[in-house]
Amino acid sequence: MVNQYGWRIHHPHTHLQRDIYGMIAAKIEGSDVVQVIVAPSIAWCEANLGGTWIETWADGGVRKNYAGIGYSYDEVRNAFIPPRPYASWVLDDATCQWNPPVPYPASGHWVWDEAIEDWVPA
Repeated sequence: MVNQYGWRIHHPHTHLQRDIYGMIAAKIEGSDVVQVIVAPSIAWCEANLGGTWIETWADGGVRKNYAGIGYSYDEVRNAFIPPRPYASWVLDDATCQWNPPVPYPASGHWVWDEAIEDWVPA
């Protein structure tokens, strides 16, 4: 998977196939994702492990993003939202990804400098 900045993202369960291994479930406490496991079903998780569980997909095709520990679950958006990388970044309602207030430069290697809220050469 590659995000909007061209960074390659690897999730440990992207190789799993639902029909062979079951499904991937995220345990939610409040709105926080505290555990992500492979399980036979949501009902199995709730009966055997307790708590609130929500299915997640490795490709992020449902619920906007693949759940991860430290992510939050927004019931209104029905989406998993990653941790905010910087205080100045803004949530994109369509993708539920955090975007910088200044777009990533078209060429070169850049890193975000929160003190000046802009990209600086890497």
